[in-house]
Amino acid sequence: MPGGFERALTLLDAQVHAKRFEDFCNSYFSGEFPELRPYGGQHDGGIDAFLWTPLRDPRVVLQYSLQHDWRDKIRKTVRRLKVSTPAFEQLIYVTNQRADNWLEVKRSVLDEHGVVLDVRDSRYLGTHAEDDDARAAAAASLAADLLQEEGASSSPDHARRGLSSRQLGSTLLYLEMQLRDASQDRNLTKLCIDGLVLGVLEQAAPDS
Repeated sequence: MPGGFERALTLLDAQVHAKRFEDFCNSYFSGEFPELRPYGGQHDGGIDAFLWTPLRDPRVVLQYSLQHDWRDKIRKTVRRLKVSTPAFEQLIYVTNQRADNWLEVKRSVLDEHGVVLDVRDSRYLGTHAEDDDARAAAAASLAADLLQEEGASSSPDHARRGLSSRQLGSTLLYLEMQLRDASQDRNLTKLCIDGLVLGVLEQAAPDS
């Protein structure tokens, strides 16, 4: 797991970053699931996204959660979805937590509700963060956002240490240019690091 991304996952807070995590997940899984449709909202019925089908109701539902008690969240979600979306057959549950022994919960919801459960936890997110360009870009963006936020909140001089809007713009432009010109076998993580370094050093001087 890339170090910056691993740290970013631990910094996610359910009260602050729920929407940011939802956006990250939709980007992260867009390469694996071209038919993915974001759906989350105030009255989403437990559905943050689903895989499109011509049938009336979706059969595969995705939920993104930062809740620490992921076991309880999964069980509540399955019960809720069986009421709101009776036709659904599979839940892909994405969490920033480490979901140890989740196969026990999988057996439980399958036996009780006939629902297939697939848990994508922090280990999965990190292990597969560079499987395709969509995942690598989503992971790099989340790491940049959360680590900058952490630095700004912990430093009394965060205005000097953090990236300005102009620096972030230069970084993103550099990344876009490099990605367009890079060969397919070039490591995207190195490109991201190069871009961040360039942004930080944009206004560097001998005394800073």
